[in-house]
Amino acid sequence: MDAQSKSMDGSIADFLKSIDIEEDTAMIGETPPVVEIVLRSGEAYSEQTLIALGDPKNPVRQGQVEVKFMSLATRSLSIDDAEILKDTVLGITEDGALTRFIELMK
Repeated sequence: MDAQSKSMDGSIADFLKSIDIEEDTAMIGETPPVVEIVLRSGEAYSEQTLIALGDPKNPVRQGQVEVKFMSLATRSLSIDDAEILKDTVLGITEDGALTRFIELMK
C-alpha cells in the first residue's frame, strides 16, 4: 500500500479507482489549458484558467503552499514533525532558524 492510500479511508480510495484521466494529445501545448469532466450520464463540464496558478498575476497564497507542503511532508513525517519543519522553513529568516532546520534534517 502506498503512502497516499494509507492516508485515505476505503471509500475515498474506491472512488478514486472509478476516475479515468485521459490526456487529449491534440491539445498538448494549448494555452490556456482546458479541463473537461464528463460524468457517466454524459453531462460535461469544462473550465480553463487564463492565468496559471503561480504566475505573478495569479500568485499562490501562503495558505495554499502550506496545505501542499503538509500533504507531501506527511507522507514521510508525522503530522507533528511536518508542522515543526513547516514552521522552521517559513521562519528561516529568523535568528537561529537555519540551525534548527539543519538539526531537523539530521
